Amino acid sequence: MKPESTTLWVMGSSPQVTPDGPSEGRPRVLYAGAKESQRSAVTEWLQSAGYETVSADDSIAALASLAQLLPAAVILEARLPGLDGFRLCALIKSHASYGEVPVIILGAQDNPYDGAEAKVVDADEFLA
Repeated sequence: MKPESTTLWVMGSSPQVTPDGPSEGRPRVLYAGAKESQRSAVTEWLQSAGYETVSADDSIAALASLAQLLPAAVILEARLPGLDGFRLCALIKSHASYGEVPVIILGAQDNPYDGAEAKVVDADEFLA
């Protein structure tokens, strides 16, 4: 029997990356966002659409999750603790093993430069 939730430890820190529910062949989506309320809402929405979700609260946890779980897609908030979502997207897209993973960046409606920056770092999609 698979556990419903597994916690990954990131280099001796407190647990920060949590797969949310069993996979059972569902595509896995990594969502990285700083706010717990937003992570919960996006995770719930993705699960209702049939995806397994993995959530991370900062860029370091997202990188650890990416390396260990290789998701089918990544959704990043533009503003993350540590590396922002744009720098994290650039790292993902430049990596030989992860460069083909689709990355969506969620940005603010009040910042007209976020969309342009998402294009510069090769994000597959930008949503405001």
